[in-house]
Amino acid sequence: MSTTTSDENYLCNKCHKIVKPTGVIKTCHNCESIYHTYCARNQLISHRNNYYCHECLKQKDLLRYNPFYEVVQENSDDSDKIYLQNQASSETLDIISPLNDIMESCNVYSVQDMKSLPTNSNTVTHKFINIDGNASNFDTLLTTLKASQHTFHTIGISETNADCTQQDVYQIPGYNSIYQDKIASKKKGSGLALYIHSSLNFTKYNQHCRVSEDIECLFVNIENPSYTAVVGVVYRPPNGNITTFMDTISRILSSFTKSKQNVVIMGDFNINMFSENKHKSSFEEGILCNGFVPTISVATHIKPSCQYSCIDNILTNNSDCIIT
Repeated sequence: MSTTTSDENYLCNKCHKIVKPTGVIKTCHNCESIYHTYCARNQLISHRNNYYCHECLKQKDLLRYNPFYEVVQENSDDSDKIYLQNQASSETLDIISPLNDIMESCNVYSVQDMKSLPTNSNTVTHKFINIDGNASNFDTLLTTLKASQHTFHTIGISETNADCTQQDVYQIPGYNSIYQDKIASKKKGSGLALYIHSSLNFTKYNQHCRVSEDIECLFVNIENPSYTAVVGVVYRPPNGNITTFMDTISRILSSFTKSKQNVVIMGDFNINMFSENKHKSSFEEGILCNGFVPTISVATHIKPSCQYSCIDNILTNNSDCIIT
């Protein structure tokens, strides 16, 4: 942790006042900018036993969620640990290490970067977006998709603020769509949609589709010679009952585990995986214990003056299919 005692006079990077000799300071591990401890409160973020300033996090993508990192690091630092003396633990590490590599390799893609995404027949790609209203932002989505020059197999959308009757209004060339009605009492912050490429056959997977104040889910079953999977989009309304959400999503994941189906779930879960709290821990436990893994480790919600967060993710129970 980059907390030190200063023997020289420095200027605090926030208040620009002198840091007194022998004063306790905090520094960004990357750029070494210096802060009084009380100035650092909203300026530095603690991550993996180091502090980083917002500017470095923005430029370097240093903040990363990875539930496998500590286990792998502990065992790579000391091969004589008791953990590895047990054969079962060694086998577990063999499973966890590739998952750790996936999370550490997760990238932020610009529209330009998307042009280089794999396009061969053996690669299936999925895109998720919280659109914050089709009426305001659907045209922007169409422009982004066209500029990326990449054909995603499925596109999941949350907060459409639209219902099934408006499905034909919002079309993406080359895709078939399925909409789920938003909560009737809400003008915004509700509604899901899935766009499936026209080359894929699909049917609605009614068993787990639902709309409530606590959770919204929409699933389809894709059956094609080249690709068979259940693909879904999930949204957790931030003002809903989080315990109800946890119970519901856990039952859904457990059901898929028992059926041994290949599943991809895109969603805005409104649970910040960068945080350390009981909700994050409970959600993570529900994912991993049911044989699913997250695939996104970088910040998905970045706005000026707001805390960086990883609240969107794509979950799958088939980690062998992930390409980073």
